[in-house]
Amino acid sequence: LGVVSLRSFTAAPIVATETGRVRGVATDTYRAFYGVPFAAPPIGKLRWAPPAPAASWAPAIRDATAYADNCIHKKDFDATIGTSRSEDCLYLNVFTPANATASSALPVMVWVHGGGYQGGGSHEARLNGTWDAALDSDLIVVTVNYRLNIFGFLASDALRHKDPKNGTGNYGIQDQRAALAWVQRNIAAFGGDPARVLLAGESAGGASVHNHLARPESWPFYSRAAIESGGYTLVLGSPVCDASGCSGGLYDELLHYANCSSLACLEALPATEVFFIEEKQAQTYKPGRSYEPVVDGVDLTAQLADLFEQGRVRPKTPVLVGATREDLSLLDGAKCEPDECSEADFRKWVAAQEFQ
Repeated sequence: LGVVSLRSFTAAPIVATETGRVRGVATDTYRAFYGVPFAAPPIGKLRWAPPAPAASWAPAIRDATAYADNCIHKKDFDATIGTSRSEDCLYLNVFTPANATASSALPVMVWVHGGGYQGGGSHEARLNGTWDAALDSDLIVVTVNYRLNIFGFLASDALRHKDPKNGTGNYGIQDQRAALAWVQRNIAAFGGDPARVLLAGESAGGASVHNHLARPESWPFYSRAAIESGGYTLVLGSPVCDASGCSGGLYDELLHYANCSSLACLEALPATEVFFIEEKQAQTYKPGRSYEPVVDGVDLTAQLADLFEQGRVRPKTPVLVGATREDLSLLDGAKCEPDECSEADFRKWVAAQEFQ
């Protein structure tokens, strides 16, 4: 049997952004604008580079009535976000109350999805924005994609020249920052208040919020933060870098597995082939070696725990902290359903992990 929606649709809303007008959908409870570009497609020479500005489509009106592709990730995540994935994935979605106008000045929540920096997407069923916008008449929700795994966090001195600031390896975090900056410049047209932006995330999304709290370049783009799980602050990405260089060999391994001798060769490979190599590398990973945010000495200058301990975080920022029950239940031995994990269960599991 089909599912019958009780929502009625009204005239399609059109909003002007800095790169052109977008046409969304409207129901009696919310408006939605799907697949709005906040950066250029990170393909070819833009692979493993900071996000570049999106191109204008003016004077045309862009159709924003369907989700764009999520970023490339393992098929394990397809059950929650579908099979639509591509390297061309730097898009966001805006959900507003049905009666929002350009003069509403409503508070905004920017949602960063979880997935261990390896998977997930901006239109996951667990939070796709429609519920919050429909249930709370005073909230605008923005959900964002960001580059994941090998595409979002490959670090090497060989990549520094692609960043005008000489950073490396934090492209997924920079994508999130680019989305936050887009919100600052454009959200007022959707009815939002750029001075009241809550940056929120769950699991790796929560850890991403930690990253933005400790990275001064992100500070102008939000006013408060929320961390749902993601309570870990240790940066495990390999290599660990500083201003003098990087240590670690994942980039060199990538060259080897790809049978390449240059960055140009890697950039010319199809994205599916690059991701296949990442999955092959993952079979040989040791604890602490994965494609995650890195201390590069530029965008992230030290371990997050050290920066927090030293007070080098965004000043005077309200932070809401919570947890997701069994956030790590995808890991072997950590799942306790139908009963809740006790503290003793958790300690036993942690003691068995290789990183201890």
